[in-house]
Amino acid sequence: MLKHHDSLQQEYEKVSALLAERETECNQLQTHHKKFTEVLQKVEKTNSNLLTFNQRCKAENVQLNEDVLLLKHVIYRLNAELERYQDKLKESGQNALPKNVNDILDSKRSADDIKTVSKSWGSVNTHVLGPLLDAYQESMSEKQELVNRYEEDIANFSTRCKEVITENECMQNEMEKLKSQVLYL
Repeated sequence: MLKHHDSLQQEYEKVSALLAERETECNQLQTHHKKFTEVLQKVEKTNSNLLTFNQRCKAENVQLNEDVLLLKHVIYRLNAELERYQDKLKESGQNALPKNVNDILDSKRSADDIKTVSKSWGSVNTHVLGPLLDAYQESMSEKQELVNRYEEDIANFSTRCKEVITENECMQNEMEKLKSQVLYL
C-alpha cells in the first residue's frame, strides 16, 4: 500500500507539474489572444475608415468626371460660338487680328518667353483652344488700345493742366500788377 501511495504521490506531482505548465501556457495563450483581439479591432477600424474614405473618393471622382465632361462640352460650345463670331467678322469685312496664336506669340515675345509659355501650357491642343486664345488675344489688344488711348488722354490732360496753371499764374501776376497800380492811383 505504501508503494501504491508513493506511486500515486509521484503521479500526483507529475500531474500537478503538468497542470502548472498547462496553466502557464493557457495564461500565455490568453495574453496572445487579447493582443490579437486588440490588433484585429484596430485593423477592422482602419478597414472601416479606408472603406469610408474609398467611397468618398469614388463619389468625388464621379463628380470630377462629370465636371470634366461639362467643361469639355462648354469649351466645345464656346469654340463653336467663337468660330461663328470670327466668321461673321470676316464676312462683314472687319479684320479680327492675326488668326494664329503662335504667330502672335512669335511676334511679341522673345524666344525665352515662348519657351516659358510653351512649358506652362504643356501639351495643350492649340487647335481646340485656338479660338479661345485668339479671342483672348483680341480682347487683350482692345484693352491695350484702350490703355494707350487713356495714356494719351492723360498726357493731353496733363499738358492742358500745365497750360492752365501757367495761364492762372500769369493772370494772378497781372491781377497783382493791376492791384498795385490801382493802389498807387
